[in-house]
Amino acid sequence: MSMSYAMFCRLRPFNIRPPNERDRETCLCRRHENLQMKARRLKEEHALQTANLPEIMKKVVCETSSKDCMYRVCTHCKDKKLDLRQSESDGSKMVNFYEWKTKRV
Repeated sequence: MSMSYAMFCRLRPFNIRPPNERDRETCLCRRHENLQMKARRLKEEHALQTANLPEIMKKVVCETSSKDCMYRVCTHCKDKKLDLRQSESDGSKMVNFYEWKTKRV
């Protein structure tokens, strides 16, 4: 059976909505991209096991959907820190990473 896209859309059940921008859980803002680049670089240096930000956040906060946790005012997780692996050196190695900057013109 063949059907045009227009007919397919017309016959779609009322409870099925087309996806929209709000349905995505992605962000490419400067702040989040800079954090992602730092995580990738630390993983390359073997200081982190993963560069996956949601996994990293689960280790640091109680609930990623909680404003108190994410602003570090939650009484349970405000003092939690991310454990970075120490390299064989004395821990004074400098790590460079790229960062997006805003430039006013």
